[in-house]
Amino acid sequence: MSAGSPIILLTENAQGAAEVRRQLLTVGLDDVPGWIAGGFEAWRAAGLPISTTPLIAAIDLRRGQVLPSALTIVDVRSPREWARDHVPGAVHIPLQELSSRLGEVPRHQPIATMCEGGSRSALAASVLERAGIENVMNVAGGMSVWRTIESPAV
Repeated sequence: MSAGSPIILLTENAQGAAEVRRQLLTVGLDDVPGWIAGGFEAWRAAGLPISTTPLIAAIDLRRGQVLPSALTIVDVRSPREWARDHVPGAVHIPLQELSSRLGEVPRHQPIATMCEGGSRSALAASVLERAGIENVMNVAGGMSVWRTIESPAV
């Protein structure tokens, strides 16, 4: 998705569409001309293309079961959130800047997108995949889960 690309939502009802639209507005994505009633199942039933983004658990990163050095973590939170805390070694590119800063995304190893709870990072993973970047995953639970888990003793 490039900056300015319209976004069509897949949601069950108008209330869900309105909520997602509000969330998108908070990160500067305002071209949302509509939504498809019936959500994902309606999309699938119509035989339209489907892809998935793998998830990686924040607990696996935090406890070292997946080493942060084995992948590039792209933190898409705001500068204020980043300043409060972040995963050591992560790359900071706020979601609203991601499309214009794709050249800064390291491509020599897998990429894990991360935000506070997982919604913005899921969108970020989609932006990266649409830009042709491969081996992208999303950190489930994000920093809100990361900071609740005790790191392993060294």
